[in-house]
Amino acid sequence: EIKELKPGTEYEFRGSATSKIYWFRTMPEKLEKPLVIAAGGDVRHRKEWMEATNRAAMKHDPDFIIWGGDLAYAD
Repeated sequence: EIKELKPGTEYEFRGSATSKIYWFRTMPEKLEKPLVIAAGGDVRHRKEWMEATNRAAMKHDPDFIIWGGDLAYAD
């Protein structure tokens, strides 16, 4: 659980002291432009398909992304 985040702020996080750093941005307090959402799931039939889907979604600079599942694979 993450608490007391400020609106319109970028935060960094990592799973351990040596893992890759990731980041996210919280939503602004007031929307001054349309809200852009990307939603999908079952994205890993082939790695290149998943990467192409991610690149296409990011061209729209989404405010948030929902991947609805089926992301558990052995690799």
